[in-house]
Amino acid sequence: MNIALFTDSYIPMHNGVAHSVNLLKKGLVSLGHRVCVVRPSIPGCCEVSNLAYLSASFPFAPEMRISVTKSRYVNDFMHEFSPDVIHTHTEFMLGRAGMHFAKKLHCAHIHTYHTLYEDYTHYVRIPMPLTLSKSLARTFSANFCNKAQAVIVPSEKVRLLLGSYGTYSPIFSIPTGIDVSMFQKDENTSISSKLRKKFAISENDKILLFVGRICEEKNIDELIYWFSLLCKKRSDCILMLVGFCENKSEYLNLANKLECAQRIRFCGMHNYENIAHFYKLCDVFVSASESETQGLTYIEALSSSRPVLAKNDACLKGVVKNGYNGFLFENAGEFINGFERLVGNEKLRFRQNAHESSSDFGYLNYAKSVLNIYKKAANVKV
Repeated sequence: MNIALFTDSYIPMHNGVAHSVNLLKKGLVSLGHRVCVVRPSIPGCCEVSNLAYLSASFPFAPEMRISVTKSRYVNDFMHEFSPDVIHTHTEFMLGRAGMHFAKKLHCAHIHTYHTLYEDYTHYVRIPMPLTLSKSLARTFSANFCNKAQAVIVPSEKVRLLLGSYGTYSPIFSIPTGIDVSMFQKDENTSISSKLRKKFAISENDKILLFVGRICEEKNIDELIYWFSLLCKKRSDCILMLVGFCENKSEYLNLANKLECAQRIRFCGMHNYENIAHFYKLCDVFVSASESETQGLTYIEALSSSRPVLAKNDACLKGVVKNGYNGFLFENAGEFINGFERLVGNEKLRFRQNAHESSSDFGYLNYAKSVLNIYKKAANVKV
């Protein structure tokens, strides 16, 4: 099949959508299909099999790109490429462009809904009541999804939410895959030692790791609060926050008030290839986020043989198995008790269980499941 993936995010951008699209392409190509990625122009990205629209940084989110979707070259290429399926991964500029080409070229249009926009409405700079902005986000999401022949979502949580928005296109829940081999490598003790030295962490410290955007929708303030309670009971804990941080001074002020700032390390952004070293360094992966559609970082941690301590959320169903490869918490007691069990006498058992439970999330399994949706929509044998 000829497959065109339209996305506003692609490597080397540091976000779940960028890596998800890259691995989907990798899986589809491995299965013998012809794939092109239509993306914004991104500094540092030079894949020759991609088509790039001219783009610029988004005004209030500089790590994101906004594209100009008029390009004679892209138009001519798409006609020559003659896709069987156009698979959009954004509801914005390039998603609209993909939808336009699907109509123009009379091919199947599949859409993956990656982001719960109602959890991101605090970024909207136009003054309006929160209830109104959330309602608009739901309507916007449903309207785009209803223009696709089928919608793919990464979890049952998102499938139910989209249905409640008024989405009537068929919705299929397919967990996004990762390159598990990247995280299953043995720990590089030399790199781990360098990281401990760089971030002033002793060999005896127990490390809690969060990977992702350090921002409001990830409930970082709540995570710092839970961590502060743990610090009152234990003096050997370190919280490492790896990712782009929007309001570091505000989080530091909060940590100072809660008397745990000396135990928190803001590690900044790192190349995706280096993130595996942070997983291997930690004892427990931790998150209080409730805005995830699936949470690839949870699966990356499990693939690294590290158990997960996470706030209970519907997206984690089938990923974090309470008492097996981690713990889900809803209060301080569950958070502290879960952590102490994960780093206690049962540590090796939890790590082994984490490793075994990640085997179903490989990107080839993901690509095969997506191909079945393509087959139904395009009526093509694959």
